[in-house]
Amino acid sequence: NKSIKEIEKYLDNILVSIQGYNSSSEENLTQGGSFLKGKMKNLARLARSKIDTVRVSTIISKTLVNNLDAYGLILTTLGIRKWIANRPMVTKTNTHKEYAISKKDILKVMDYMLKLQKIGITTNLGNALPFCITKDLKKISLLTSNGATEGYERVIYDVKGCLLYTSDAAD
Repeated sequence: NKSIKEIEKYLDNILVSIQGYNSSSEENLTQGGSFLKGKMKNLARLARSKIDTVRVSTIISKTLVNNLDAYGLILTTLGIRKWIANRPMVTKTNTHKEYAISKKDILKVMDYMLKLQKIGITTNLGNALPFCITKDLKKISLLTSNGATEGYERVIYDVKGCLLYTSDAAD
């Protein structure tokens, strides 16, 4: 793909958000259009590209907790080697029931992340969680970056290719 060849010249780290494991769940969780097929097609291309780091980010939801194997299948099928599961940031205006997760839900996701690590997928949890969530040192290690840090510059585009945000080391 010509556009991926072009961005290979400028990027060494890219993060793509995948919220659902199929078009219906993606649309429900993002409360928007279903772009999952397009994302997956482009993620497969990115995974085969010269870009050093291609990561997928997912907000922990009831859908994720109940369909972990389906999400893992997406990662392994596309060749994604880094996955970040983010604790949902629930606010008074963002009370979607999907994101009313429990400690038990987070621990279940952590167990699955450790399973993914055994097959070579680097995983970590985003959006700070207390280290006291577990006494299991392997699970506590998921609370650190595991080499999946953001870097110094960030450029964010929406699914239609519109520039949303840029930053650099000076920010």
